[in-house]
Amino acid sequence: MKKSELERRVHEGETLIQVSLAGRSYRGANLGGAVMEGVDFSGADLSGASFNEAIMFGCIFDGARLEGASFRKTILDGCSLKGAAARGARMATVQTAKADLTEADLTDADLTLGVLVEAKLDRARLPGALLERCLMVKATLAGTDLRKANLEGAVLMETDLRETDIEGAWFLRTVMSKSIFAGRSLAGARFPMCQFAEADLSGCDLTGANFGGSGLAGALLDQAMLDGANMSQTVCEGASFKGASLRRTNLTSAILIKADMFRADLSGARLYQSICKEMKAIEARFVNADLTYADLSHAVLDRADLSGATLFRTNFHEAKEQNAAIRRVEARPGPQHGGGVARPLAVLAAAAAPVIKSIEPQDRP
Repeated sequence: MKKSELERRVHEGETLIQVSLAGRSYRGANLGGAVMEGVDFSGADLSGASFNEAIMFGCIFDGARLEGASFRKTILDGCSLKGAAARGARMATVQTAKADLTEADLTDADLTLGVLVEAKLDRARLPGALLERCLMVKATLAGTDLRKANLEGAVLMETDLRETDIEGAWFLRTVMSKSIFAGRSLAGARFPMCQFAEADLSGCDLTGANFGGSGLAGALLDQAMLDGANMSQTVCEGASFKGASLRRTNLTSAILIKADMFRADLSGARLYQSICKEMKAIEARFVNADLTYADLSHAVLDRADLSGATLFRTNFHEAKEQNAAIRRVEARPGPQHGGGVARPLAVLAAAAAPVIKSIEPQDRP
């Protein structure tokens, strides 16, 4: 079928069903608004073609040339683009369901506001792609190249990212709830104001990573390496940090309600004004940690080590501290807390008291 005839049939509103157009050239064809089912474009040259607002069911673009092609507001339901060359394709607001883009080249493609439900993107190339506010649900990204891609505001729900290359990718307000990163090396990665609710980050190397303002409620970070990471103002309610290393980690104003810190190492960590109510910190290490103004009410600190910790106005109301090691209490907040030298705190209540208390002498009744 010639290009002119194909355009005519599309513009006349004809629905094309089970038509083979494999290997042909339709460069720059205007196929906007087309309705197609099972049309085969395998190996066809569709460079610069327009499929804007088209509706396509089960169409095949395997190995097709789609450089600069436009799929704005296009519906691709069950379509296959395996190995397609789609560098610079304009796919903003595209909607796909169970599309197969395995090994497709989408370098510098624009998928802003796109919807990719259960898409297969294994070994696909998307370096420099624009995925801003793109929605991916249950997508597969094994071996996918997302280097320097822009994922600001994108949503990657229940996505396996263990083998995805995200070096230099831009994450800001990105939602990665229930996604899997387990065992990855992400030292120095930047995830400001992102959402990782119930995500699996267990065993990851996140040394020096930036999670400032992010949400990690219910996230799994067991055995993770978070030394020197920025987790200030994060929401980690119900998150698990069992055996994790958080040495010198910045947890300023973090919400750690009901977080599980069993045997976690928070030596030198800064928990200034953090909310740690009902935290489980059995056998955790807080050696030389800064707990100034932290709320540890109802926390479980059995056999925890708080040696040398700064406990200025720390709230230990109803905390459990059986056999906890609190050999020295530093009552002087550093200059970062507003400067000045605080009056000495009472060391702790009598050994028989069931709770730890840290109050100024003038506050005693």
